[in-house]
Amino acid sequence: MTERNTTGQPQVLKKDGSRLKKRPFRVEKLIQRAITAALVLAVLIPTVLAIELEASLVRIKAELSQAQQSGGVPAADGEERCQPSTGGGDPGERLPAPSGQRDSGPERPAYQDLYPELYAQSHEWNTVSKEKVCYLTFDDGPSARTPEVLEILERYGVKATFFVVGKDIASGSTDTMMVATYDVTNQKATVMSLPRDTLVNVRSGSIYIISYKTHNAILSYTPIFNELYDGVRGERQKENFTVKMMQFYEKVDVLEDCFSDLRISDCKGIILMGTEIRQEACQRFLSLGYPTILLDTYFDSLDCTSVLINNSQGAYLAANYLIGITGRQPGYLQSSYSIPNFIQRQEGYFKAIKENGMSPSRSVVHRLSPSIEAAMADMLEIIDRNDTLAGCYLADNDMIAIGAMKALMLRGYKVPEDISIIGFDNISESKIVEPSLTTMDVPRHYIGKTAAKLLIEQIDSKVAHTSKVEIAARLVKRFSVMGV
Repeated sequence: MTERNTTGQPQVLKKDGSRLKKRPFRVEKLIQRAITAALVLAVLIPTVLAIELEASLVRIKAELSQAQQSGGVPAADGEERCQPSTGGGDPGERLPAPSGQRDSGPERPAYQDLYPELYAQSHEWNTVSKEKVCYLTFDDGPSARTPEVLEILERYGVKATFFVVGKDIASGSTDTMMVATYDVTNQKATVMSLPRDTLVNVRSGSIYIISYKTHNAILSYTPIFNELYDGVRGERQKENFTVKMMQFYEKVDVLEDCFSDLRISDCKGIILMGTEIRQEACQRFLSLGYPTILLDTYFDSLDCTSVLINNSQGAYLAANYLIGITGRQPGYLQSSYSIPNFIQRQEGYFKAIKENGMSPSRSVVHRLSPSIEAAMADMLEIIDRNDTLAGCYLADNDMIAIGAMKALMLRGYKVPEDISIIGFDNISESKIVEPSLTTMDVPRHYIGKTAAKLLIEQIDSKVAHTSKVEIAARLVKRFSVMGV
């Protein structure tokens, strides 16, 4: 079958219609070519832009180099904006600022004039002045003298910054600090409030902990002093003070030498470990004029804040406990070295004896040295002399109690089955001795912390009020006491 077309040529039509399929094939080829061209343009256009940008940067660098070498700055139209000085000046002198702009200060680079839109305008307060400047600040206002200060500032047209205390909180400290900048010319104050906890409290100086020893019999036990020191150190860290230690031994040291060292030091206050100190020596420390806290003792006639254990209360509780558990009148193991602490403990002991209807004259009292080895030797001598022994004892301190326990067991007595014993101080050895010692706990760390807190208050306060702070002892029950 044939058909004549417009050209007059016969065209054979195949049965499968292949001629009809050629048209969609051409459309598909056109789409593919369009996509390819788009991809080429997507890669080519950024490349061309990058090349042009790089060429621009090279041109700019060349212009800058030319400007620096010639002393002038070529403008966009090929003319010079600023010619080099012809008056014999330095060819590299600073260019004048463009018209309508303020001189921004010394040594402005020339290229800032060429491309001013790239740079922020300089402000007067950011420029470096060759004139000497004094900045005035006033702290802790307002006060009675604040109006006078403001009048002087106004007279001379001077500005100043005031650090103004905020409202007081219950503890007496300040919860906010206000920073006020006062502009005398415009009669205007700008105030900003700062929370206290955002401020850094910077202090200078040291707190001195002075251990005063008379006979070295009590304070020779180092752990007691170390716990007190740790309490002081923990509190001073909050206030940024440093802590320094000084030991004075009355038998070998000269007190005036100690005072001379303090006078040339950065001492701001003293915590005086007065366990063994005499009243006369304490008075000499107070005469130095430093804020002082007396630790572990108290004198009625001295105007001084003291922090100490409530010795009478502790001994009273211990004696009452012994009487209640054993049903016997307790004896007393008294230190052969008399210090105020031991005197007060003896008062508490006899108070308990009387309140329980017992006669103080019938109390068995032994005088022992206040250390473990010496107390054991003294107790062995008492036992070997066949002196009367009590069925239970309260000791002035743990070292005396432990020494007595060792002597009793060495001579065949059983503790607590035959004789019960209570100590005082709760030292570390009282936990490991066999049997472990029932004792009165003294919170030494808390005592040191309290003393440091009171001292810092004295340092900060212009008017110091003295006080006596007594901290209660607590009974620690272990295995050296047994009921009958």
